[in-house]
Amino acid sequence: MAALNTDHPFNKPGLIKEYKMPKLIRPRELPIPSRPLSEASWKKLRLCDEQLLDAAYVSERTVPQLRRTINSVPKKERGVDWVERVVSIYAVKAMKGRRCSALMKRMEQKRIADGEPEKYAEFKKRLIRQYECGTPHEKFNMTFEFSSNDKANKSLRRVVDVLVEGGWQTFINSGTLLGAVRDKSFIQHDYDADVAVILKGDTNREVIEGFNAVHRYLVSVYGDDIIRSRFKSKRPTIKVKLKSGLVVDVFPAWERDGQFYVWPHTFGELTIDDILPFKDGVIDGVTYPIPQNSEAMLALNYGEMWHTPDSTFDFPWDAAEAKFDDLLTEFRLDTQ
Repeated sequence: MAALNTDHPFNKPGLIKEYKMPKLIRPRELPIPSRPLSEASWKKLRLCDEQLLDAAYVSERTVPQLRRTINSVPKKERGVDWVERVVSIYAVKAMKGRRCSALMKRMEQKRIADGEPEKYAEFKKRLIRQYECGTPHEKFNMTFEFSSNDKANKSLRRVVDVLVEGGWQTFINSGTLLGAVRDKSFIQHDYDADVAVILKGDTNREVIEGFNAVHRYLVSVYGDDIIRSRFKSKRPTIKVKLKSGLVVDVFPAWERDGQFYVWPHTFGELTIDDILPFKDGVIDGVTYPIPQNSEAMLALNYGEMWHTPDSTFDFPWDAAEAKFDDLLTEFRLDTQ
């Protein structure tokens, strides 16, 4: 077992009980106001909207400084309208993209449930205008509806080519595969791209060693500042965070005894004939390799209704980890 890292703040004596996770980090839920926004509070929210359209004003201030305007809104009045401004502030400062995406999903669900979808549409229009006035966001990943598909396509195509040049059969995977097959585009509410590499190995250890080789290769091509260390995660995924703003998740795939596996969604239900030879999939006019029977893989990943858009879909991670327990155990030995 690994020794306790006493330098980590969560492991310092006395800090575990004292530390409180910020409310917008855990859980990523919407606050429920106990009373409506007053006119004075509405003025503060509208003032925040105006401030975020002023590029000079935004560039000269930190997130806490930008939040001062809305933080004076009483907590009893903070609901979806208030959270919209929080998300906008993080967006213009190119921070916390995943948190923003999680909150936006909940805001959209809330507006629809309340019969107010037009309010969410108004928020998106406002956010796009503010986002364009904010900090340059080459290293910031919001959802595809707020980014350039052309830039993302160039970046993703390059990652696929780099992996193929390194000797790995590579195909687009998960949400990116879903977008290519169903929409011929990126999924608008997604915020990263997914590819899988086919590894050689008759045992889990050989598969993990093959994945380690992919990691080393990508570091040699892109550098440590682009390839986030996979050892920070307990799941076998390599994150390639590109200067274009696109994040590409690389997943391991392998064949064993005629069955095909892809972490985290395919566990021997497909054969190599379902995968190879690859056929062409298209995202906004750019061609990518996809499995021969992509529809079967998408059904395993997203269920039989994969062809129906569902922005509320949540992948069953607990079930996936239970199926791949032996592989995950082998993988986590490298992190200890």
